[in-house]
Amino acid sequence: MNFMKLIENILLKIKKFRKTQLRRIKNGELSTRNSILYLNFLTETKNLILNAVNLLKSQRDFILEQK
Repeated sequence: MNFMKLIENILLKIKKFRKTQLRRIKNGELSTRNSILYLNFLTETKNLILNAVNLLKSQRDFILEQK
């Protein structure tokens, strides 16, 4: 599987988890405090993945520029 496809799939799963959690909050199934913590965790995970991808792209560009 292509690396970018893998990243895309992970980001789609995070989006799905977020929607599911928001639906649970709306239905009153979960406590708000834990839900906020979980949603923040998902957001930080997404940011970490996107920053890692940007770092890898920068490294690739740097290496290609050196040649």
